[in-house]
Amino acid sequence: MSLLEGKKLGIIGAGNMAEALLKGLLSSGMIPAGSVVASDPSEERRKYFASFGVNVTEDNNGPAACDVLLIAVKPQMLNAVLSTVSSQVKPGTIVVSIAAGVTLARLEGLLPEGVKLVRVMPNTPMLVGAGVSCLCRSGNVDDSDMDIALAMCRSAGEAYEVEE
Repeated sequence: MSLLEGKKLGIIGAGNMAEALLKGLLSSGMIPAGSVVASDPSEERRKYFASFGVNVTEDNNGPAACDVLLIAVKPQMLNAVLSTVSSQVKPGTIVVSIAAGVTLARLEGLLPEGVKLVRVMPNTPMLVGAGVSCLCRSGNVDDSDMDIALAMCRSAGEAYEVEE
């Protein structure tokens, strides 16, 4: 049984790193394509993600309402993106951020109370399934939540929990 079985995965930002994780998740069978919704402002990227069978949208609210949310936007876009979707993100949602250099404290300030945050620092070899990711968690993330985030990253390479 997959850790993501029965869950919906939202992806905000359909860039290269999100693509690497999506390919890993789909090829590992961790989640079916129909359980994923990805958003991106680029029509080209949305069409590309749709070619994997996932649901795509220009609107970030759909992904934000999912059980697990991957934030894969450039750090300079984070405030603008999260300010428009934070009301859709429910307490208990596992939010995995790969926004470089963005601390857990900053993420906590941008998202509703009760969200379970995991910060990831991935590297580009994830694009070929050979990445190494370091993950750290907020205080309310339990081991089962962390197992989901670790498994997501391990679908595209190795992953380790570290202190922020």
